[in-house]
Amino acid sequence: MKKTDIIYLTVFTIILLLFILSILHAPLGITYPILVVKSGSMEPVLQVGDIIIITPVDPNEIYASPWDGDIIVFFRQGI
Repeated sequence: MKKTDIIYLTVFTIILLLFILSILHAPLGITYPILVVKSGSMEPVLQVGDIIIITPVDPNEIYASPWDGDIIVFFRQGI
């Protein structure tokens, strides 16, 4: 594969990812619908570097149970 082909493929991939992010932004109604796991605190379920898609939920609808498998992500302003 030529160097120019690799560059074009890389640029295309970045543009495609940005397009997907822009599509997910509106229906999910959040600023960052896709996040990357930064620490190993969720291992072995989530590994460092895993990509997760988050969905906003009304806090009154949260029912946390150790058996249902939901993972809750909190967003704090200023961090």
